[in-house]
Amino acid sequence: MASIKKICIITNFRCASTAFNLLKAEEYGVPYKGELFSHEKTFDIGNTDKFKKFSGTRTNENFYAELKNNESVECCFKIMPVHTQYDVDFLIDIAKATDKVYYLYRRDFLSQLTSYIAIRAYGNAQKTGFRTNVGFNQREERARQLVLGTLGEEKTYELEMSLKDRELNGLHGNIGVKMLRRQLIRNYEVMAEAYKIFPGELICKEDYFTEEKYKPYNRKVTWNEDPNFEDFDVEGLFI
Repeated sequence: MASIKKICIITNFRCASTAFNLLKAEEYGVPYKGELFSHEKTFDIGNTDKFKKFSGTRTNENFYAELKNNESVECCFKIMPVHTQYDVDFLIDIAKATDKVYYLYRRDFLSQLTSYIAIRAYGNAQKTGFRTNVGFNQREERARQLVLGTLGEEKTYELEMSLKDRELNGLHGNIGVKMLRRQLIRNYEVMAEAYKIFPGELICKEDYFTEEKYKPYNRKVTWNEDPNFEDFDVEGLFI
């Protein structure tokens, strides 16, 4: 059987996707590449390191070409449909250029939504309640420390949210609750469409991350009133 050197994780935000990405990169013995197709382009593959960083020459098409045509590329990355502007055909093309494809979703949509709101509106992605002793330039090691908790805990990070907060009413980068909810759902809809056309291994966050694989963040995020969000049946899209 051919070796697996290119791994694609099609997923959504707040699905423990960074933890999954780190663990799978370690399992297959390939480099961790995070959100390879995001607008930030924080990692390179193949010859893309020759392009000027954060310029128009480092495009999704460049990265896709390296995946498809460069046999020496080794990587484990995650991609959200929004990274392809919800283009399901391009998403499938990217998946086909790899050796292994996972579809990672989260069953508990309301918890996922609360987590996504906390991250996007309040800008606290780095506040996991875990210790770190490296800077932003050591991205993989920092991710291991802040996501997997490899250095242990520090003081618990606490956040209490209110629907009246300016951050949730379009006053912080034009971010609003309805927009964030819709983005999660749209990502899932395109994920499900891709899964039906080009199936891979379907993984539920709650089932995969048992105690031995996952250490929950050392933080407490709550609402000071019931936000009364409408739930969404994620699993029904796939099963």
